[in-house]
Amino acid sequence: MSDLTTRRGHSIKHCHCTQEGLIIDATERRMVGLCQEPLLTHNIKISLSEQIEKTYPGLRRVGLPTHEFNCHGKTFGKKECLIDNVEVPKILEDNGYNLVVGPTQAGDLIVYRDRNGAVAHTGFVHEVDAEGKIILVQSKWGRLGDYLHPMDKVPPEYGTWFVFRLIES
Repeated sequence: MSDLTTRRGHSIKHCHCTQEGLIIDATERRMVGLCQEPLLTHNIKISLSEQIEKTYPGLRRVGLPTHEFNCHGKTFGKKECLIDNVEVPKILEDNGYNLVVGPTQAGDLIVYRDRNGAVAHTGFVHEVDAEGKIILVQSKWGRLGDYLHPMDKVPPEYGTWFVFRLIES
């Protein structure tokens, strides 16, 4: 298990799922739950993906469901862990992400916030048009698949989106 920290050295609380189906808090080094994914066969994963793709037209699957990482784990954790929503604002601030108010670029970060303003989902801007308008986003849907999708083709609970760009220091 790896430790995750922000650029400012703050620890990022995260979890890992083991081959045995245990969720281990990587910060506290203790079991905190069970993952269901090890019980899913390849055919069930395909079936789940197909159901999601029918519900949200325009999705293009680029990765099967996995318990190894969630959307934030893909965005900030190198596809190695599950990161809770509450950790994302600290990561954005500590790592130097700024809100984008002009044209977007491929590689920008997209953050969805629910109706209460809490972070619900993250992904990357995958493709933009000549004016910098987002065409496609790539994101991992919880423990479901990894998808390319229009920015507004997400579960309604993900809410409103905002774009951030990492400012290199």
